[in-house]
Amino acid sequence: MPSKRIKGCAVPGLYKLDPTKLRMEEPLPGALCTIDGRIMLREGQILKADVLDRLRRRLAGGIFGDSDWPATYRAASQAARTTGCDSTAPSRNKGASKNLTSLTVDKLQPGMRLRSDLYTNRGALLLTKGAEVTCHLLNKLRQYRIFEVQLGTLEPEEPESSEARSAKRRKVPPTNAHQPPRILPLADFRAELTRGKILYQQSIDRVAEIIEDAFQGRRSSTTALREVISDFAGFLQVASGLLPSLVTVGETPPEYLYQHGLNVALTAMSAATTLNVSEDEIAEIGMGAIMQDLGMLSVPKALRFAPRPLTDAERAEVQRHPIYSVDMLERLGAPKTSLMIAYQAHERPDRSGYPNGRHRMLIHPHARLVSAADVYVALSSQRPHRAGRSPYQAMRTLLKEANENHLDAGAVRTILDCMSLFPLGSYVSLSDGNVAKVIRANPGKHTQPVVVILNADGSETSSEIDLANNYSLRIVKAYASAPDLAAQPTPSTPAAQVA
Repeated sequence: MPSKRIKGCAVPGLYKLDPTKLRMEEPLPGALCTIDGRIMLREGQILKADVLDRLRRRLAGGIFGDSDWPATYRAASQAARTTGCDSTAPSRNKGASKNLTSLTVDKLQPGMRLRSDLYTNRGALLLTKGAEVTCHLLNKLRQYRIFEVQLGTLEPEEPESSEARSAKRRKVPPTNAHQPPRILPLADFRAELTRGKILYQQSIDRVAEIIEDAFQGRRSSTTALREVISDFAGFLQVASGLLPSLVTVGETPPEYLYQHGLNVALTAMSAATTLNVSEDEIAEIGMGAIMQDLGMLSVPKALRFAPRPLTDAERAEVQRHPIYSVDMLERLGAPKTSLMIAYQAHERPDRSGYPNGRHRMLIHPHARLVSAADVYVALSSQRPHRAGRSPYQAMRTLLKEANENHLDAGAVRTILDCMSLFPLGSYVSLSDGNVAKVIRANPGKHTQPVVVILNADGSETSSEIDLANNYSLRIVKAYASAPDLAAQPTPSTPAAQVA
């Protein structure tokens, strides 16, 4: 007797197939899939016995097909129940289903912001609270025949305190919510920037000690790391644009792993302030970003600092470092979100990343953000085998990677909202001939940041210009580093230089 559709499977519309009923050396009547809907063999391909044996050994959960397969090929209902997919709620939280609300995919619209987490019927996380629904997501859901999703949280809700209810009535944000950074007057911004740069220089050596302690398995390293993250998180409440302005790129210290991690953390933490995330989440993002390459210390230095392209075997060894990172961080008791970031920061939406070649929907949103920040910082920095790119060129490359689905488009847009197309601290030439320094971004207006004009000797004036509110000026050129204004001619036709 043919089975009904397997309840709770990762992809509704799939049926478990009986491998003994498959016909060798004949075209397949439908695609052969994994339990999560990934196609292993397409419809019409010739099935060979050795291929089927490999699939059966590789796919412990069974082989699946969609409704194109005749019912005679489907496994019996008793066999379907043994796959572990007969529960409508994930086994990790049997009482969670009462907190989930079923929703058909056609009710999701591009541009919607989620008020709670979004899951598949089996409990796989699709999007986190506050994330934006995109056309790419909707197309992928339809491609994988996911027509119904779950909206809500898989964790039991805590009873709301009377203080929280009172604060909600007064429309007071919860104490753990991140408050939007203020826009400081220019003089105050410069004072905070000076204070931040001192902290940045002190923190590089401190981060090096923390990472070495973590590599040695000392649990005190996580406490010390929280303190570093807390010091920088304080700047997020002070002024917009402070943290990215502290990032120093272009240099090649003897062991760039430590400074790179700190730079990625500051970039990702600042970008996260434009999202609907809490202070705790921002701290966990920072911890995961700093520790994402911890496992690289287990990779031989000859590979880490090789001034040449790596062989396939050498590259495979380097690409194991996220596994080493998670193993070490797990023993140290790092937060789960930080663990996920460290494990998935090198995954890519098009499944070209490592260590597991995850699809975008299976990569944690915070890992996708750290991934984009990691690529930006890496491109901007010198390495033993190449020179660094200018911040503007690095940001343009990020856009190109997002367009080609190598990076998550939403994560890149978040970084653009935080840093603009002309990253904070970079130098630009304006259409009136003046040279300026970018000090703040305008979210959603990526080519119109806030700048401060430079004097003829290269020093900063007190003239701050918001290009989003000044329609007579525009940026016509981006510099790779601080320009020598004495030797710089006035730009004549530089518009194409930023096209």
